[in-house]
Amino acid sequence: LRDRNHPSILIWSLGNESGCGKNHYRIADWLRDFDSERKVMYEPATFDETKGDAVPPTDILCPMYTRVNEFEAILKLRQSFPLILCEYSHAMGNSNGNLNKYWEKFRQMDRCQGGFVWDWVDQGILKLSENNGSKKFWAYGGDFNEPMNDADFCINGIMFPDRTEHPALKEFKYLAQPFKVNIDEVLHSSKHSITVY
Repeated sequence: LRDRNHPSILIWSLGNESGCGKNHYRIADWLRDFDSERKVMYEPATFDETKGDAVPPTDILCPMYTRVNEFEAILKLRQSFPLILCEYSHAMGNSNGNLNKYWEKFRQMDRCQGGFVWDWVDQGILKLSENNGSKKFWAYGGDFNEPMNDADFCINGIMFPDRTEHPALKEFKYLAQPFKVNIDEVLHSSKHSITVY
């Protein structure tokens, strides 16, 4: 329990949504020399044409918001790279639909290793109503009378600010479970099996 919030570096990221140039190649080479144990991940490099003998500045195919029917074409870009979607579901409002289509592909294709939901938690601050302070609510862009804000764009998580679950998290947890049981197979077959992922 002591280490439950201890950060772990699994993959080095070169950033997000910022093009791909010679500096990305240089920093990726440096990171590989500095730490050969971990992979380097950079979304714009997924589609960058490798220059000469240069190693691309990503070890993972990591596109953003890729459609399920595009997975196979992306996997052909680099035959030995895994596919991990750096973002594939934007959890804003009443969203996260059709995640099952993604998870079917993740389960079917060996090199598809999943992806990340944007965003994990709503970024709101508990505030009391201004009339008599009796009502509590999650405040966000515009609730502090600031002239420039992103409105509800910071309330786009799969968890509320207090870390209670949005309803969409239940579907996500179901899809991400490490096993699957097909009830029809179990009921109508003498062979019973559980698939573990």
